[in-house]
Amino acid sequence: MPKVVPQYTDDAKRRIIRAAMEAMAESGYENVAVDDVARRIGVTKGAVYWYFKSKSALIQEVLVTMENKLYVFASDPIFNQPDKREVPPAFDRISFSEESRKSLLSEIGLLDSVGDDIPEVTPESVRELVYVLEKAIEREQKSGHIRSLSDTKTLALALAVLCCGVQKGETYSVLFLGQSKVRRIWFYAMKLFLNSST
Repeated sequence: MPKVVPQYTDDAKRRIIRAAMEAMAESGYENVAVDDVARRIGVTKGAVYWYFKSKSALIQEVLVTMENKLYVFASDPIFNQPDKREVPPAFDRISFSEESRKSLLSEIGLLDSVGDDIPEVTPESVRELVYVLEKAIEREQKSGHIRSLSDTKTLALALAVLCCGVQKGETYSVLFLGQSKVRRIWFYAMKLFLNSST
């Protein structure tokens, strides 16, 4: 019987979770397919089920990972500044109307104005958003504006998944961003990173 090496198990789980985050950003919460997740990392569907007993268990772990990444990021002093405490009124609604979604996306810099159409979420747009966020996080780290983070790719993916959820008006993003600390972190991080990239 082969020996199970814990760090390989942890690395495999991280790779699966990251692939699931990419799939969730591109396809939406309801449309994440375990086959797609497996294909993204070059393993079988059975390998994914070896680590996660069901699609629901995998999605739950994705949401926990996102929340953990955002809370680690929240300890950065940049989020304790007084002017960072307020978020736009669009967050006060229990669900995002198209108008409030446009308002949020405009305020973070993804739309030029609230009159623009909400861009379609495509695999290419998600990859571009993750790339822009990851490079902006790295730039802010190097400049000393934010403290060093262990995994900029996963943080960039977490921010992008929520952004794509807002673009699509998906329920999970409304529930996730309903938490006051998470929504504040997401809003100001997106605003900081998207505006520093233009």
